Amino acid sequence: MSEHEEYLEEQEDRKEKRQSSTIKYVRYLLLLVMVMVALIFLFANREQINGDNFRRLVAKLNIGLAVSDSENGEVHFDTVSGGETVVYKDGFAHATVEKLIITDKNGTEFQNIQLGFRKPVLSANSRYVLAYDSGGNGLMVTDSFSVLFETTMDDPIITAKMNHNGSIAVVTEGDGYLSKVYVFDSSFKEIYRYSSLNRYILDAAVSENNKALAVSAMNIEGADIVPEILYFKLSKEEVQWKAAFGEEPCVRIAMKENGTVCGLFSWGMVSLNSKGEEIGRYQLDNQVIQCYSLEDEDYNVFVVSAAENGDGNVVICDEKGAVKETIQLDYYATRLDYCDGRIAVLGNQKSAVYSSGGKLLWEDAPERANDIAFMGKNAVVVVSETKCVYNGI
Repeated sequence: MSEHEEYLEEQEDRKEKRQSSTIKYVRYLLLLVMVMVALIFLFANREQINGDNFRRLVAKLNIGLAVSDSENGEVHFDTVSGGETVVYKDGFAHATVEKLIITDKNGTEFQNIQLGFRKPVLSANSRYVLAYDSGGNGLMVTDSFSVLFETTMDDPIITAKMNHNGSIAVVTEGDGYLSKVYVFDSSFKEIYRYSSLNRYILDAAVSENNKALAVSAMNIEGADIVPEILYFKLSKEEVQWKAAFGEEPCVRIAMKENGTVCGLFSWGMVSLNSKGEEIGRYQLDNQVIQCYSLEDEDYNVFVVSAAENGDGNVVICDEKGAVKETIQLDYYATRLDYCDGRIAVLGNQKSAVYSSGGKLLWEDAPERANDIAFMGKNAVVVVSETKCVYNGI
């Protein structure tokens, strides 16, 4: 081989090495970028990253589990009797007398367990599903795959409510008492109990910091019945403060992240701070509430009308009772949900989603629907007894 040929071969070898090094560098750079993107994604979604969500992802990738019952955005539940359904993560929890089913929005079934509740009631947060037997004694907390907590209360359950952190307030009838309230922390350990001889408790809620309990009650004082809102610090046994109201009971109690207590009455809404001082009201005057939401941190949302069978108006007000927006409806509303400035309304003629400014974003004619709920800001689910219809907005 001549010197020239050796030179060309050497140059070719160097060129191949340079190309190989460049390819390795580009691969390394792409890998680094992917890792950075993954870390940013994980950080942005850190609250949603847990073992249950990971198992849901694996189940969807597993061909044996990812059998879909969804058809044209509909998930059907093959149950003997009608049931109750709530949105849970990117899917649903569905309860009947016979069983509790948890699926994703495509119908991929993660859990199907025997329930045996005579009148099951469901609620869900970003982590758990709470199921209890209204008028019965059973209560259960589950995630997508496992029953995490199950108990039988001593007395029939009036209501139960779970906050965003997983703490639970359970109101029951009381053997020897008018009613009782139990508080379970997010580890499902009982941490507080209030038993009342002279108060019938209608509703209860645990604060977002898990340090306080608000209760709506009817205080029986001889021949008088006084509606009250009670406030407890879970570190103390006695009532921290109480507020009395007219003759109408507080039918719903909610606690905001900032400590505000909101009570819903037939005449409207009242807001109290963590010291029991009234900070605002929304008066219904001659209007009637058709449906409402007290769950948002900044706003309370109502659909009200001038007569029980009249068309409604969506009213968005802050905790001081100041009206921020009003949206006129041309149908009677039965249920609503609120998410990030959007309002979903289920009516007797149609279901619709509006922006907080009143712009119609989506509408449809429901068929025997009984509930409506957001699945994130950009999707809404219309629920009937045996199916859920998923709709992108």
